[in-house]
Amino acid sequence: MQYLNDLPIVDSRTHIISLLGITDANPAGDGWFASDYCLFYHLFRGLGKSQTWVTCLDFVGEVTKHGDIIHRYPFQTRKVVCSQSLRLEQGLEVFSPDSLLGGFLSSLERICRNADADDRVLVMIFGHGSDDPQYVLTGTGRLTIDDFIRAIQPARTETKDLLVCLLMTSCYSGGWITDSFNASVIAAADNETESDSIRRSGSQNYRGSIFSLAVINELFKPETSISSAEPASFDTFTEGVEKKMEELFSVGAKPRFAPQGGLWSASLESTTGTVRAMWQKRYDELPSVPPDPHPDNLDADTRLTGNIQALSRIYLDLRPGYDEKPSNMWIHGQISRAHHGSLKPQDAVLLLRSLRYRIALALAAEHFVSSLNLHPFPSFDFYDDREWKMARTSDSNEAARKAWKVIGEFDLFPGPECTKAPSQRPFPKPRLYLAAAFAAKGLDEMEVRRRVEEYLEKDAISAGERRRRVGRLSDRGSIS
Repeated sequence: MQYLNDLPIVDSRTHIISLLGITDANPAGDGWFASDYCLFYHLFRGLGKSQTWVTCLDFVGEVTKHGDIIHRYPFQTRKVVCSQSLRLEQGLEVFSPDSLLGGFLSSLERICRNADADDRVLVMIFGHGSDDPQYVLTGTGRLTIDDFIRAIQPARTETKDLLVCLLMTSCYSGGWITDSFNASVIAAADNETESDSIRRSGSQNYRGSIFSLAVINELFKPETSISSAEPASFDTFTEGVEKKMEELFSVGAKPRFAPQGGLWSASLESTTGTVRAMWQKRYDELPSVPPDPHPDNLDADTRLTGNIQALSRIYLDLRPGYDEKPSNMWIHGQISRAHHGSLKPQDAVLLLRSLRYRIALALAAEHFVSSLNLHPFPSFDFYDDREWKMARTSDSNEAARKAWKVIGEFDLFPGPECTKAPSQRPFPKPRLYLAAAFAAKGLDEMEVRRRVEEYLEKDAISAGERRRRVGRLSDRGSIS
C-alpha cells in the first residue's frame, strides 16, 4: 500500500470511517452530499482493515422517495451510485437524526482505540458546515473540532501516534486546519467560503460536489501522467485538485490542504498505478444514465469564456496601464485573444485566475486607503500613475517613492507565488496607488510606517494570512 499526497490509497492497514450528516437525500436540496458519500462508498468498497459508513438515512426509502442517487455533471453521461439494485450494505451504521452525532463519535473513538500502532484512519465527512463557530451539521447535532479531537485523542499514546486523514466536502471546512488539530486535512473550501455543488440538471437536481469530481480526477490519473522528474507528493495532488476545480468552474470555493507532518507521504511505486486503475474500473462499471442539462446551464468551456469576458471588462475599467508595460503584456495579450476567440484552452483558466487576482488587489488597495484614513483620494479606477506624477511636485513624488518602499516591506499586496511563467508578473498599480495616497496626505516615511504597523497590529493579520486571502482569487502557479 502506498500513501499518495497524504490521501491514503487504502490497504490492509487503513481504517475507513465516513459520516453523512444530512437528514434528507432530496437531490433538489441536500442530496448532493449523498451523491458524494455513495460514490466514495463504491470506490472504497471492501478495501482496508475496516470500514464504517455512518448515516441517519434509510437509502432504500430515499431512493423510493426521490429516485436513484446520481453523480456527475448534467451535461455528461452520469453515474448511478445508489438504487434499489445498487445498495449500500457492508459496514453501514444507521442512527436516528438525534443520535447520529453520538453514534459517529463513538464509532470514531472505537476505531482509533482499536487501531494498531502502524494503522491509519481515513475519515470522510459529507455535510453542511458553519464558519462561526466551526462545526458540521450531523443529524440534529453539531460536530465540532473539539468533539473530533476528543474522539481520536485517547488512541494517541507514546507507543501509538495514530495517523489520521480527514477529507471534508463541507462549506468553510478549511477552518478545521488549526495548530491543535493534528491530522491531515483535505478540505473543499477555506474557512471563509462555501463549497460548490455540481450545477443543477434539467430536473432541477444537484448531483454531487465539484470538489469530489476534482479529487477522483486525481485518484484516477494514470501513473504515466506523473512526471518522473516530479514524483507525486502532497503538493502535486493538491495542485491537481485546485486546477481541476478551476476547470470545472468552481469560482467561489478554494480548497485547502494540510499534511500531518508529512507522515502520510511516500514515493509512488508500481502498485500505485494498479490501485488507480482499479478505482477507475470501479467507477466505469457503475450504471450510466444519459445527460440531463438544464436549459439555463452552459457547458464548462462556454461559462469559462463568458466569465473571462465579464472579468476582462471589470479589469480594464480599472485603468491597469499600457499594454506595453512588461507586467501587462501577457495578460493584455490573452484578453485580446479571448475577445477575438483565439484564446488557447490551456491559457483560459490561468487568465481567469490572473484577472481575479488583479481585481482582488485593486479592492484591497481601496480598502487600505479607507482603513488608513487617506481620503479624500480618487478611487482606484480614476487613478493613473503617470498623470499623478506629472501633476505633482518633485517632493510629492519623493514622498510617494518612500511610501512605496514601506508598503513593499510590509508585503501589503502579495505577488504571485510562481514567477516562472510570463503570466506571473506582479500587478504594480495597487502599490503605486496606495503610495500616492500617502503622499497626497502629506505623510512622511515615519508616519507611513506608523500607520501601517498600527493597522496590522489592530487587524492582527500576518503577511502569510494576507497572501492566503488574496490567494483565493489569485493566479498562483502556471498551468501546463
